[in-house]
Amino acid sequence: MSSDKIGTGSADSSVNYPPPRVDEAPVIPSQDYLPPQPGEVPVMPQQASKAPVKSGKPKKPFYKNWWIWVIAAWLLVCVVAIVIGSLTEGNSDSTDNNKAAVTHESTTTTVTPKKIAESDATESDATKVKSILAASSGQPAATVYKQLIGLGYNITFTHAVSKQDFTETVIDAINHPNAQTSNPWIVTDYSDLDVENKEVTLFVDTPENMDKSKAAEATKDALNKKLDLDEAWIAVDVYGQDKYPRGFKLSWNEILSEAPKNASTWSLKARCNVTDEFGATRKGVTCEAEVTGTTADPQVISFRVY
Repeated sequence: MSSDKIGTGSADSSVNYPPPRVDEAPVIPSQDYLPPQPGEVPVMPQQASKAPVKSGKPKKPFYKNWWIWVIAAWLLVCVVAIVIGSLTEGNSDSTDNNKAAVTHESTTTTVTPKKIAESDATESDATKVKSILAASSGQPAATVYKQLIGLGYNITFTHAVSKQDFTETVIDAINHPNAQTSNPWIVTDYSDLDVENKEVTLFVDTPENMDKSKAAEATKDALNKKLDLDEAWIAVDVYGQDKYPRGFKLSWNEILSEAPKNASTWSLKARCNVTDEFGATRKGVTCEAEVTGTTADPQVISFRVY
């Protein structure tokens, strides 16, 4: 390139520009562009930068999302339920108060003179029954039975000694035409009084048995004063240990009988464990003995184990 052409300063075709790239627009010099002066390196004008273009769909407003409306509906339902529950609870309390008031009124208004009379009659019957039972000991069973039956009571008869149920036997004797001479049962005591269900148990015995029991009790008391019962049992225990040196033990919680044989002798019977001279042990056998003498000097006059 000649210096004459460079120094002319004209903007003609003497200035060569690089050809544009295929993928970009050709560079067009701006109006303020000045050609290079002699000795300067030509500067290419910069291409204006392109603004970035955003890709994708534009965002929807938040209130157009379906899940927003689902949450809003759920919150609305909760609020409505709380309001309805509060109103219902208030109405329920009011209803309960009204019911209580009505119940109170009905309770106070349903007490009639008839019910008062029935209550008084029940208390009066209970008083009568207790009075009859308090005076029943020694009375004929037929007399007490008829008094209690008249008040609507169910009666169970129990033998005073054996403690067995004698209801059928006693009622048959009461209903017998010759009850006063054939089998005059006597009331000795009572128990299990149930005023509400009108039930009571009477203990009965015959005069003959009662006389025997009284005589035996008197004999027992007299003998016990002479020869203490506990000392008689101790004498039996000592005697058994002498007879069975290898082993003898009375079962104090299994006493079978302890009664006077006569006015001076105890007849005693209990379970025991013994070991004989061969070392054989028998458990739960019966030990029967008779003891006489005095408290200071008890004497075993009969002793056997079987």
